[in-house]
Amino acid sequence: MKLIHPKKILNKIKSIPYYIKYWVIPDRIILQREFIKEHKRKLNLREPKTIDEKIQWIKLYDRKPIYHTMIDKISAKSFISEKIGPEHVIPLLGTWKNFDEIIFDELPQSFVLKCNHDSGSYVIVPDKDTLDKQAAKYRLNNALSRDYYHYEHKQWGYKDIPPRILAEKYITEDSVEYQVFCNNEVPIFFLVRSDLGEGEGQGFCVCYSLNWEKLDYRIDKYPEIDIPKPLNFQKMLDYAKILSKGTLHLRVDFFETKSGNLYVGELTFYSHGGNFCNFTDEACNLLNDTLHLP
Repeated sequence: MKLIHPKKILNKIKSIPYYIKYWVIPDRIILQREFIKEHKRKLNLREPKTIDEKIQWIKLYDRKPIYHTMIDKISAKSFISEKIGPEHVIPLLGTWKNFDEIIFDELPQSFVLKCNHDSGSYVIVPDKDTLDKQAAKYRLNNALSRDYYHYEHKQWGYKDIPPRILAEKYITEDSVEYQVFCNNEVPIFFLVRSDLGEGEGQGFCVCYSLNWEKLDYRIDKYPEIDIPKPLNFQKMLDYAKILSKGTLHLRVDFFETKSGNLYVGELTFYSHGGNFCNFTDEACNLLNDTLHLP
């Protein structure tokens, strides 16, 4: 049997339309190609040596069925409730297969709409009387039609999640998000962020150690700001350990309100899709050194 050189295979892949490529070509080949394009070097899956490579390895080889439950924003609520208590779950107001099914008269004045099968497709509704329904419909229905697993770097946990729109209770405008990066069930550091103003230069994004010391871990600079230690600091660490049990890498996103309520917003197995270009070498080295693959 005649062997085909890998470069010839990659050249053939380039000529295949993306909407066919992401469905029929094996995940390993797609990830190899994307990694070369992003990092200008080959992806080493045999002996991953960087955090970027290890996250790609996790996409391919760490595939526990429970991950679908933990990623799906609807089923994750039951998972979180069972593990750390229902008081830390953002209340669910309803689910629908498409935007036209939503009965807005049955929803409160304020809420958040989002899709359960992806990341980033949300519409914050502080006052439904001023909601641009056409814009919201376009954003959410467009997200519903998009297979997040195939088109977003083969993040396996998102595969085959039935797409739905869900409505959640609107927490408050002043809530702060605390992202706890965990490797092998152990918290590593915090990334703290607020609403970044959708490109308007508002909000903040800064890293903190487990001793609550500011870390210069981000390359993209947001306004310098000192974040007070959260009221639920120890609970975040304890709950992150519980929720990350049995995982290699998990980012647990908490929301804390000024009144002290603590909620889990999302569980993420593939932080930044495995592309840590916005983090410094020091941050990447720490994540890499603390993530041990089987």
